[in-house]
Amino acid sequence: MSNTWPVILTHGDVTLRPIRLSDGRQWQKLRDRNMQWLREWDATSPLPRLDPPPTFRQNTRDMLREARLGQKLPFIVEFQGVMCGQLTVSNITAGAHRGANFGYWIAEEYSGRGIMTTAGALVTDYLLGPMKLHRVEIAVRPENVPSNR
Repeated sequence: MSNTWPVILTHGDVTLRPIRLSDGRQWQKLRDRNMQWLREWDATSPLPRLDPPPTFRQNTRDMLREARLGQKLPFIVEFQGVMCGQLTVSNITAGAHRGANFGYWIAEEYSGRGIMTTAGALVTDYLLGPMKLHRVEIAVRPENVPSNR
């Protein structure tokens, strides 16, 4: 499996670039502004959390470590050069399966413009092309009608 991380993927006004530790303040402001919008779609656990969630810095360090190992691709999604969301490819596996899955979120003010459709196509082309994977799964909640389109 070819791992050419870090990579930047672009089509038109949409860019996927590696997440950076320096994105923390801007990322947190975007998430805070969109807390209500994203709450319904964020991943949840049926079990109560006993420890505090990781900070942006801790989470990003872990993701970048996994990216260097070829296990994850954590992208910031930009529209016209402005951060508008995140797309993370996870569970990258080699062997006979050669697959991965990805999930994403986008700020409300950018939704419905085809930005994540473009981002999803960019990352899928990258995974099936240069990374030579056979399978790509997209993690969407079944009740999220826009994501299911």
